[in-house]
Amino acid sequence: MTIALQFARNIHQFHQRSLPKEAVERARDAIIDTLGVMLAGRVQPGALKLRAVIEPAAAGRNRVFGTALRVNALDAALLNGIAAHILDFDDSNSRLHGHTSVAILPALLALGDERQAPPVAVVRAYITGFEAASRLGDAVGRYQYTYGWHPTTTIGIFAAVAACAALLELSETQTAVALSIATALASGIKANFGSETKPLGVGQANRNALLAVKLAQQDFSAGESAFEHHHGYLFVFNAGAEHFDASLLVAPWTGG
Repeated sequence: MTIALQFARNIHQFHQRSLPKEAVERARDAIIDTLGVMLAGRVQPGALKLRAVIEPAAAGRNRVFGTALRVNALDAALLNGIAAHILDFDDSNSRLHGHTSVAILPALLALGDERQAPPVAVVRAYITGFEAASRLGDAVGRYQYTYGWHPTTTIGIFAAVAACAALLELSETQTAVALSIATALASGIKANFGSETKPLGVGQANRNALLAVKLAQQDFSAGESAFEHHHGYLFVFNAGAEHFDASLLVAPWTGG
């Protein structure tokens, strides 16, 4: 079984679990917090510049939070993503070595908006994405951060894929394809910290995650060994097998 399919299986099995009340409460707090920083960030120059580029060709019905603008789901994920991270006040996670909620919620909320998903389903999908971020962060995050990647984007994109796949109830095979597509769309380097390009990367990661999930729904193809191939995600982003531990990702997700 490929790593993508094992990863997808763990995502599906986790999403079927009963969730403790504390997890749901903390998830709701994180969602509210992220919406707060998103609203604060919407008026920052970088967010306004991106909106000026996107708005002329982005007609749709999805909300850009804090504005009257309605755009398509992909561009809603992009615009809300940059706004949520532009002030850098969003929550962070030492297992990811980055910011977890902003890596997930702009894409997930855009999809939830598009599908009129009930809040309880969005919260459950968010928790699934958070778990995926933590597990992949355990496997690769420390080295990626020290090597110069921006894990909020290079790892976070897979968390957003997990959350959106869970909300859409994709099959394990479709989820594996979406994860494999995302290996080609992951990007982000620390050299852009301190500039408007850092939050732009977060917005783009959310857009790319949603794109990957939607493509998987259309039976788009991707390399089955996109993670473990010698030119795949794990080796390319971590410069060799000594810098990642795939077993932390693919072993059954028991415990915390």
